[in-house]
Amino acid sequence: MNKKLFIFILFTLLGSTLMAQPSITLSNPNATVCYNTTIVAFAYSTTESPAMYKITGSAAFLNTGNYQPLPAGSINIGIPVNTPAGIYTASIRVADATETDISEPVSLSITVLPTFSKGSIATIGQTVCPNAPANPINSTANASGGDGNITYEWRRNGMAILSSNFPTFTPTDSGTYTRYAKDNTCNTSWVQSTGIYTVNIRPAFTAGTIAATGETVCNNAQPATIGNTTSASGGDGTITYRWKVNGSIISGSNS
Repeated sequence: MNKKLFIFILFTLLGSTLMAQPSITLSNPNATVCYNTTIVAFAYSTTESPAMYKITGSAAFLNTGNYQPLPAGSINIGIPVNTPAGIYTASIRVADATETDISEPVSLSITVLPTFSKGSIATIGQTVCPNAPANPINSTANASGGDGNITYEWRRNGMAILSSNFPTFTPTDSGTYTRYAKDNTCNTSWVQSTGIYTVNIRPAFTAGTIAATGETVCNNAQPATIGNTTSASGGDGTITYRWKVNGSIISGSNS
């Protein structure tokens, strides 16, 4: 082999070894964040010690423009406030300091979850007769957003009701009812849904009692008033009476 050709091949092979293409691997290339998260960190590892990086993506905040100095350990991507919910994709490349040796592109994505909405409940309220079933308290808007895993808690007079993880609730007691909601990731504290619902369950009706002693009255004498030992009560509280003698209604006897 020609000596000059041998030396050329040798230097070409050495140059290829010394100038190997860099690469980057993202620990988690697919990030999911809550609405109005402003920073996402992508941890990475590299080969061939690149010094620069560049991101090109589907949204303005995912485009770095020119190559930027590669930070140690992780790359932070800023997300503007009020960025709409959705999936945003991009690719990242790394390069040496002179931007001569450039890696193959590596894909990444950022999923922005929708803002959490606490929802609302009906506010009409209801009054229920004793022993009659109450109507359910309706949800006028279910809680939504965040990671979508919504949990509910109903409260009566401010106290939590066990096993009430439903958008609607059927009350069994008088009181003021409110609904709270949260999700598992973005809004993990209870937030009260819009609306307050009042339930009034009327007391059971009782017919009362009258004196049962009886009396014997002389001819043409005036009988004594039959005493009331316990007045009728309950229900809606508007009581009407009717007296009977020997099973027949006495007209005008509402007292």
